[in-house]
Amino acid sequence: MAQGELLFEQFLSVGSPTLQIEGPALASASTIAPTAYMHQVTGTAQVATITVPYTGFAGTICLVFTNGSPGATLTSGNIANATTVVQYKPVYLTYVPSLAKWCASY
Repeated sequence: MAQGELLFEQFLSVGSPTLQIEGPALASASTIAPTAYMHQVTGTAQVATITVPYTGFAGTICLVFTNGSPGATLTSGNIANATTVVQYKPVYLTYVPSLAKWCASY
């Protein structure tokens, strides 16, 4: 099986009794690396780059920032549009392979 096939289910937005769609908390940093559809993001650092989970990925992730003063997303990396982040308000980011960018929306 290809790596993408092994990881595909981790990025589905619906769970099941055997499937965990929420990954571990990620510390905010200039680069973060999601491993599942949903993550809590701790800290105040601004995020500029999100590692693409696997070759061929084209999908959406959900990030929930837990700090009272979270950092915004920046466009200096692979995020297409800057987003003002609000504590506990999910941010959805869709990776568009032809742009090689994550496009954010609430």
